[in-house]
Amino acid sequence: MIDVSQSEERDPSPFVVAPAVPAPACPSISSSSPSIDLLLQAPSVSSALPPLSPSLRKERRLIEQCKLYHRLLCSMRRTCELSSRPNAPHPLEINEQECPYYPATINVINAATNIALTAILEFAGNMFPEFSQLSREEKWNLAVSFYYRYQAFDSCFRADKMFPNDLDKSFGSFTCYFDHHAVEGFFEGSEFGAKNIEEAKKFMHEIVDRMARPGRMAIARANPDSDEFHAVLVILFWFTDGTHVRDEIVHIGERYRAAVLQELHTYYREELGMNDYATRVGELFMLILHFE
Repeated sequence: MIDVSQSEERDPSPFVVAPAVPAPACPSISSSSPSIDLLLQAPSVSSALPPLSPSLRKERRLIEQCKLYHRLLCSMRRTCELSSRPNAPHPLEINEQECPYYPATINVINAATNIALTAILEFAGNMFPEFSQLSREEKWNLAVSFYYRYQAFDSCFRADKMFPNDLDKSFGSFTCYFDHHAVEGFFEGSEFGAKNIEEAKKFMHEIVDRMARPGRMAIARANPDSDEFHAVLVILFWFTDGTHVRDEIVHIGERYRAAVLQELHTYYREELGMNDYATRVGELFMLILHFE
């Protein structure tokens, strides 16, 4: 596994979580689904965060760290997916600039999902110090919950950059795209019967129309930049609404949300020169709710 500890010193987290008590199941604490107003009510960060540093990079440490660790996550997904293909591309082609892309198939997607979950666990361990203090069950539940939101959000975000004129295209994995054309070959090599495959294809064509296209349109409307994209990733990871987690984990999520909103405040104010950015923050949270 790639060790980034020497490449950039990570700030210690200002948030503390009590170690999980091993148990057959996590204690159940269900939080109700929030409204947009509740999401925008970030808790005070004065006691959780140190004073803002003069350094812009220091002021936006969470967003900058997320960029670093997310890039490693993407590198892991890209390298593992392409290297595991039956006819893998030449190693010189397995890079960010020359990465080949293929129509998605069920066998590739199954393998890619395991790769993505492994990469997410690595990402979370690097990005959030509290993650290592959670139980195995809690780590797994957070990673799986994040995967579904992240996959949909990242898929449409990248497709918007790579296929701006084809709203039916999204990514089924890091290196495999999904659209109506890909549906026709999606079950090649699978053990499904012909009748079952035809029924499944009809359903998947509906997914392209009802989920992929609206997701692409939502990304196109909001048009998040790189800083906003990575801020959203931080919020999505700790988005625990509708799940059963300990109070401590809910509070960590609230604090990370507050911290990253403070960083967006600095970004909008200091770098973009925006005085009134409440509407923009609202647009980002509407985007989060779309992929939630």
